[in-house]
Amino acid sequence: MASLRHTPSSLQSSHSALPRNFVSLNPLFNISFSASTFPSSLQLNVAATLTGRRSHGGALGAKMVSSAAASYALALADVAKANNTLDSTTADIEKIEEIFADPGVFSFFNNPTIETEKKKKVLEEIVASSSLQPHTQNFLNILVDAKRIDLINDIAKEYEFVITI
Repeated sequence: MASLRHTPSSLQSSHSALPRNFVSLNPLFNISFSASTFPSSLQLNVAATLTGRRSHGGALGAKMVSSAAASYALALADVAKANNTLDSTTADIEKIEEIFADPGVFSFFNNPTIETEKKKKVLEEIVASSSLQPHTQNFLNILVDAKRIDLINDIAKEYEFVITI
């Protein structure tokens, strides 16, 4: 007859209270959990690390930002570095932040009842009047096509973080 064994587990934290704006590149928490139960054993090891300049809300000042926004920001930064246009792309992102700070502009691009082609025509006007780089225009068109333009503010924040690494 099979027997059920329970192995006690515990969670421990080896750090003292940290300042609210603490940022570390090293693991902050190491959590281990192991249990031996029927039919096999389970091991879970988690290392959480806080990085970057995020200083608003959340535990220890960390702020969760969409992983999609981070991916888009990293992709844009890679294109800017490859084209050797990091400074001008950064200036473009600052212009885009200002434009999309307007609630009317933001709601226009996030409105699902407005056709994609109409949004692209408005983007062309924005690009022309703001003198944005061609790859920045392509990037905005990709966001509109993918219906991810709602992430533009988070992407801008993440972009600023990515280029400082």
